[in-house]
Amino acid sequence: MKKLIIFLFFPLLLFSQVKRPNVAGMFYPADKDYLSRMVEGFLKKAEFPPVEGEILGLIAPHAGYVYSGPVAGYSFRAVEGRSYSTVIILAPSHHFYFRRVAIYPHGTFLTPLRSLEVDKSFCGALLSETKNITARPEVFEREHAIEVELPFLIKSLKGEFRIVPILFSQSDYSLCEDVGKAIARTIKKFPEKKFLIVASTDLSHYHPYEEAQAIDRRTIEEIKKFSPKSLLDKGLKGECELCGLPAVVTMMIATKELGANEIKILKYLNSGDTQGMREKVVGYLAAVVVKKGNLSREEKEFLLKLARESIKSFFELGKLSLPEIVKYPRLKKPGACFVTLKENGRLRGCIGTLFPVRPLYENVARMAVNAAFYDYRFPPLRKEELEKIKIEISVLSPLKRIKSFEEIEVGKHGLYLVKGSYRGVLLPQVAREYGWDRWQFLQAVSRKAGLPPDAYKEGAVIYIFTAEVFGEEE
Repeated sequence: MKKLIIFLFFPLLLFSQVKRPNVAGMFYPADKDYLSRMVEGFLKKAEFPPVEGEILGLIAPHAGYVYSGPVAGYSFRAVEGRSYSTVIILAPSHHFYFRRVAIYPHGTFLTPLRSLEVDKSFCGALLSETKNITARPEVFEREHAIEVELPFLIKSLKGEFRIVPILFSQSDYSLCEDVGKAIARTIKKFPEKKFLIVASTDLSHYHPYEEAQAIDRRTIEEIKKFSPKSLLDKGLKGECELCGLPAVVTMMIATKELGANEIKILKYLNSGDTQGMREKVVGYLAAVVVKKGNLSREEKEFLLKLARESIKSFFELGKLSLPEIVKYPRLKKPGACFVTLKENGRLRGCIGTLFPVRPLYENVARMAVNAAFYDYRFPPLRKEELEKIKIEISVLSPLKRIKSFEEIEVGKHGLYLVKGSYRGVLLPQVAREYGWDRWQFLQAVSRKAGLPPDAYKEGAVIYIFTAEVFGEEE
């Protein structure tokens, strides 16, 4: 990593809680309307097939927009229209050297488009997780690697979100591992929030065009392996080049801890491609880190359509009607599932099975009808409501009996409680929606079983499971 090493410490008392732009008018336009049109143009030109799975992280370049904007457009087009509560931005420090890792703990980042608040509660929780992260707002004063990502985030993400700015000046695996795992642990403490982790980096710097392409190909192939330790080792040896090496490695570690299992490369160009001068170029990469389930997009779409058609058919025929042909072999295998119906965002029915006693497609059809007409908590669905409801399907993993409450990961696991003749089940997404911690989740599943809130403490058998959750668009 090339950096200007300066030991400079500003008194914290002089630090303003409002972080003003460093490179507006240089790296990107300072005019709001011009900037808005430019970013929208980059997003619009980025075309690729929809990314399957949950996007937990992404890699984006941080050079001036005329150089890297065409590639950054791909990074952020992948999350366009998606909602995230908090975006954690990991980037290299280009101007200051410091030990450990620096975080901007609270305040506001200004951009020509609008201001973005720092997620103070998350930063506080993260600082308590590891001593390798320290509050160092002064080292952000000249940095561009976080700032240039903000207009793209503003234009691509749906709704409001907060940010967590983090800078690295050391490439040490133990440091990256500790910080990455701390980020993942802290994210799990906020199950009600949805997080995106952005790694800000460029690739090789100032090589001739063909040489740069060869170096960047090696780096991209290494990134695709999704092996953070190997990437760091080869980066330190010079076999791979990326200025945000510790940021990318840390993002990989954190997202792996959160269940990500694939890195998808979206676009590579260098400044010779975007601006034409090929004597000394800089490489740019767009990639996303995804948590892919077992089902393909086509299989999910088939099941959602089947659920809706099954309810519609029940209105017309008064009985369950199953398709004669199911072209997806995986859906013919036994599978456990729940089908949830919502109307205007509110629960309208939810029924399922924990055990894979029928083919998955048949279970989805049956549970859809049961949720619509036989959930005792609600009156049967009326025909005029069918167009208003949104369908969500949860395909369940096998049950696993726990030995310790510490095995329960809120937001990842659902709970099934058995105590005598009492039974209670709650899906993983319920805890996220209500913002419960582990103990509130256990109390809730106890109540769901018709027992006192503390019934889970003695004599209860508790199972955990995961769910692949997907639904119709709002």
